[in-house]
Amino acid sequence: HPALPASPYTHVHFGRWLIEGSPAVVLLDVGATAWSLERWKGELWESCAIGIPWYDREANDAVLFGFLVAWFLGEFAAQSEGRPFIVGHFHEWLAGLGLVLSRARRLPVATIFTTHATLLGRYLCAGSFFGGSVRFFLGLLGFFASAFFWGGSVGLRGAFWGRGAARDAPPRCRHLDFDLDKTLFFFIAGRYEFSNKGADIFLEALARLNYLLRVNGSETTVVAFFIMPARTNNFNVESLKGQAVRKQLWDTANTVKEKFGKKLYESLLMLDREDFTMMKRAIFATQRQSFPPVCTHNMLDDATDPILTTIRRIGLFNSSNDRVKIIFHPEFLSSTSPLLPVDYEEFVRGCHLGVFPSYYEPWGYTPAECTVMGIPSVSTNLSGFGCFMEEHIADPSAYGIYIVDRRFRAPEESCAQLTAFLYGFCQQSRRQRIVQRNRTERLSDLLDWKYLGRV
Repeated sequence: HPALPASPYTHVHFGRWLIEGSPAVVLLDVGATAWSLERWKGELWESCAIGIPWYDREANDAVLFGFLVAWFLGEFAAQSEGRPFIVGHFHEWLAGLGLVLSRARRLPVATIFTTHATLLGRYLCAGSFFGGSVRFFLGLLGFFASAFFWGGSVGLRGAFWGRGAARDAPPRCRHLDFDLDKTLFFFIAGRYEFSNKGADIFLEALARLNYLLRVNGSETTVVAFFIMPARTNNFNVESLKGQAVRKQLWDTANTVKEKFGKKLYESLLMLDREDFTMMKRAIFATQRQSFPPVCTHNMLDDATDPILTTIRRIGLFNSSNDRVKIIFHPEFLSSTSPLLPVDYEEFVRGCHLGVFPSYYEPWGYTPAECTVMGIPSVSTNLSGFGCFMEEHIADPSAYGIYIVDRRFRAPEESCAQLTAFLYGFCQQSRRQRIVQRNRTERLSDLLDWKYLGRV
């Protein structure tokens, strides 16, 4: 409804309830209207002579929700074409103020009120002052309502209005806050030597990269993996739960796929409403109330771990607003792992860039392995590999070998240079990255023992 989202009262969300029939749903944000609580309490007393205890949170929420419902029904009725036929079904006293206000404002709404015996009995047996006010309020609702029902059990509480006014909103899941087609995978791997391997400068550069991507409105997302073995005692429960949900989603997709199989080419409308509902339920299972965990395992020394303490300092917690996400996997990769079941070679080939800004590295096998597999990498002039490439290639960056100067520059300047390399890589188009990978793979001959032996 065009008028509702622009209202100063609240935030309004539209969608579909994932049950049979997919009825339209309107969600009203009670928290966004808390500033109106005292004014609405006064209006409720003046118009209906109903007083609300100031100390009771449930009663306060009932006031907020009731006024929002009455406002919504009024707006919907006013902007409906012709004479609207609206029925408001209110469950329990917590939702009942909307009924009272609808009648007080003479809205063209037929009202139904349902109370559930167990909830009512809870207040009656308490014998408190508030229980008495509930009895009074229930009597008032029974008087005002067009129909009154007494339920024998506590069922689903809530009323859903707006048939035809709401549109089918796409599921908003946390894992969809970035586009996988515009996502780059960076990684650092090796022994857990925080400074020697350059994990410290890499984290600093990632924080700056995140800032650059955000302020420039980039749609690119960077997922940075830290593959370094550390002391752990078990897998992170959230990580295991994520894998379970992913498997459930995969199995659901396969179940739906098998229902139409080879007939897919015959029609683009093979999925019926039940199939869509089943898929949406599986997708909604991926929603979470917190940020995805940074570490896949439970660390023994979480409070003093260098990577985790640095992440806390720079504030990269995998929030939906961050364009750089971090995954710390404190184990070497294995195809038998329940979390990341891939071997190291498979993992490297699936990434876009290896980052190894080492402070001390006599040679450096990890960037060399990336080169052989055609994966661009970052090295330094304090590693044997970086020095070797500088000596034998006129422009290493053009071949996907980015060399950070950590010998003649201050740490701050080296970090800025690394950030520039990472940001420049993010600016490349898909075609540019493919061309660069092909160039990188051509350098594999330089790392063949036939050539190294002559050198």
